[in-house]
Amino acid sequence: MGFDRDVRGKLVLHDGPLPGYEIELIAGEVVIGRDPRVDFTIDHAAVSGRHAFITRHKGAVSIEDLGSTNGTFLNGKRLLGIETLNPGDEIRLGQSIFLHFEAPRVDETMMEENVGLRLAQMLDKAIPDRGPAEVPTQVADKEPEVQNTKGALRQGDIVGGDKLSVGDVSSGAILAVGAGARVTTIKQGLSTEDVAELLVDLKRIDHPVVWDGRTPYLGLASFRESDAQFFFGRERLVENLLERMAGSSFIVIYGPSGSGKSSVARAGLFPALRDGKLERSDTWLLGAMLPKSNPIEQLADAMARIAKSPAAGTNVRLEGLTNPLALSRQAEALLTDDPHQRFVLLVDQFEEIFTQTKDEAIRTAFINLLTTAAQAGGGRVIIVISLRSDFIPNCARFPEIWSLMSQQLQLVGAMTPGELDEAITLPAREVGAKIDRELVEQIVTDMKGEPGALPLMSFVLKEMFEVEKTEKGEPMDITLAEYLEHGGIESALERHADQVFDNFSDVQKILARSIFAKLVELEQGGVVTRRTAILQNLIPADSSTEAVKKVVGELAEERVHLITIGEMDSEEEVGVEPTSQTYVTLAHEKLIDAWPWLRKLVDQNREIIALQNEIYRDACAWLEDLSSISALVGNTPREAVDGSSDAGGYLYESRQLRKVEEKLGLLQPNLDVLSLRFIEASRALRERRKSESRQ
Repeated sequence: MGFDRDVRGKLVLHDGPLPGYEIELIAGEVVIGRDPRVDFTIDHAAVSGRHAFITRHKGAVSIEDLGSTNGTFLNGKRLLGIETLNPGDEIRLGQSIFLHFEAPRVDETMMEENVGLRLAQMLDKAIPDRGPAEVPTQVADKEPEVQNTKGALRQGDIVGGDKLSVGDVSSGAILAVGAGARVTTIKQGLSTEDVAELLVDLKRIDHPVVWDGRTPYLGLASFRESDAQFFFGRERLVENLLERMAGSSFIVIYGPSGSGKSSVARAGLFPALRDGKLERSDTWLLGAMLPKSNPIEQLADAMARIAKSPAAGTNVRLEGLTNPLALSRQAEALLTDDPHQRFVLLVDQFEEIFTQTKDEAIRTAFINLLTTAAQAGGGRVIIVISLRSDFIPNCARFPEIWSLMSQQLQLVGAMTPGELDEAITLPAREVGAKIDRELVEQIVTDMKGEPGALPLMSFVLKEMFEVEKTEKGEPMDITLAEYLEHGGIESALERHADQVFDNFSDVQKILARSIFAKLVELEQGGVVTRRTAILQNLIPADSSTEAVKKVVGELAEERVHLITIGEMDSEEEVGVEPTSQTYVTLAHEKLIDAWPWLRKLVDQNREIIALQNEIYRDACAWLEDLSSISALVGNTPREAVDGSSDAGGYLYESRQLRKVEEKLGLLQPNLDVLSLRFIEASRALRERRKSESRQ
């Protein structure tokens, strides 16, 4: 007798929310958990989002725990690895949910009669120098027989779902599988594992799992809400955030660079809210923004996106600098009279108010808008910020936000081995691909428990997927050998970035150096962060706009993705055509540490990088009252250039101007038109004042 080959057994739920519910294990893999996206959903507090995994391991039905909070128990013993299931086994999820496994036995005559023949043919291909296998000569209602001179197969072994009987024979191995089929062959030394692998191949032929054409890994990019189907391993953290959100109106998600803060908020928290995980949260208004250089402008744009109306951001844009109530009033205007409805604003990468926002008045006003909204009566506005942990001390200068932060801090730390396992394997399963267990174990080892290594893990998996992928509709496996060939976590990104740079022409390499030098920011204490620039700032005065756009476009292509681009009023995008008002930034801050070429560029040019960024910021402030930056480039008013108008007092005077002039030889090749005209105007102002002093 053997397991039914079509109905692979079933799980029966004995208690919990659905007592008596059954799920037939027809599919090759079944995930059990609380998450509604899994195959067998059990909505109970004791069950983790992805709690346990049922699969076929070398022909047998197996179970393993997926790093659940409360554990998975088989016949009273906690699972520490993969265990084979037998009919009647009791499975317990935590202390509350009981299931049992049923696998009906069927008569061998009900099984496919051609399996023995097909296996014999596969044995011939496996060991062709041993002579041909004999095909089944009879079909009888009896146990299959397996005989092996080395004794590798034992009485009662289960191979491919069939229980085998073993005898002795001196000439070699005699193996029979199927509806009483008897196959005699002279294959020496086949083990249980050998036969099992051949049977797995047969099953794949009959019911192959094939790749659906999608790439489930994002490389250096953060997960967005639209990527939630590939976001795994952070279910416990999302549950913690939901608990915090149920009782607070200001939440800080913090952690080191690369730990996945943005992804948790966008692809974990927001989808959970839209799924109604909190009371009526499927009716809530959700929006996200990045502060960039002017967070009040970005907030106005976010309000317009949430309301799907440009007018919704007008009040914030007009009053945000002077009226702390502007955000809370606009949010309340968008909400209905449903008392359970909330307005949730995610301020992602909040550290940008320190690294990108240089106007102290704008920074302070923006913080006041957030804190006032979070403390407004009724608590219907919820502010969520994601923040690099090394920028937490910067917030101490602002008492209101510092006080709110201390109440709800959620650390995004390193993932557990079980969570990493999910983050690696489950996205591949979503698209019909397979990650070898040896590879998973190697990646978990290579991560070394470092929370900031997640972007590197995602990068190497995406690169392997892109290079090794098969045709859509074909089986696809990613193996340890391929991972090692790509250099593993430590070297894959470096090798990729070096190859991209080496493929540029000499002129393009010079432009690429200039571009990357303008995409980093040097903070006090030597901290290096990524900088967001507009394309116009990246164009050296003596270079072609089209030439720079071409390099930027190639660096942003999906297959390359070392930088990210997006329009002024949108989220970042990959692979779009850049324009003069395109925002450009590094794909991830981790690139600065993981790419030695870029790290060396920064280390050797720290003073120049800091100075060129300062000049550009001052030039923008100088011209802000005269016209927009885009209108001024190529058409600067004459009175501004000759120094007759120092709008706002931003033009450099003697000491600062001398500092710039001393470094001008190093600066000039990278400076854009606006920065050079700012220096020219500063010089003109100096000459005018000298002339006036002589009169």
